[in-house]
Amino acid sequence: RLSKGFRGKAKNCLRVTVPKVDKALQYAYVERKLKKRDMRRNWIISINAAVREHNLPYSRFIYGLSHSNIELDRKILAELGQQEPLSFKAIVDEVKFQSQVGREVKVKTNNYPQVVKEGLVVEPGSPLPPLEEVKEKAKMKELKWSENLNPPYTPPQIKNQATFDKLKQIEGFESEWEELQKPREE
Repeated sequence: RLSKGFRGKAKNCLRVTVPKVDKALQYAYVERKLKKRDMRRNWIISINAAVREHNLPYSRFIYGLSHSNIELDRKILAELGQQEPLSFKAIVDEVKFQSQVGREVKVKTNNYPQVVKEGLVVEPGSPLPPLEEVKEKAKMKELKWSENLNPPYTPPQIKNQATFDKLKQIEGFESEWEELQKPREE
């Protein structure tokens, strides 16, 4: 019965079937162990992708998760990250708030007083800035980043006269083709 589906003599000749079935059972045993590793690896990849959307690396998220006493396993976190992004964001915010993980920033600069003045680094012993202020600075950084990312709009240009003539025949078509063809005066 175990050799059902094998090809050639391996399905009906006992001398060939027995070693093939033994080897297949060994592979099945090993694969059951590897399957668990692969699932955990996929969960970690999924969590890492979801956490990086919130500007936090996976390692710090797991560290903060353990210190904030949130007992969710990687399987549940991966599902939340894919199917419930708002719930996952709530968990990330809670981890950031309870463990202060998201507030640490590594800065490579020689101008330490300026970095402290901007609030990127908190000196030991000094009080932490309010969380709203930190969130506002993060939002401003995201806005600057998104503004730089989007290029300015440029209208599409018609490449040749034949295309323009076809478009002109369409009722209600207006264009600046003539203006585009004129040489620029500077």
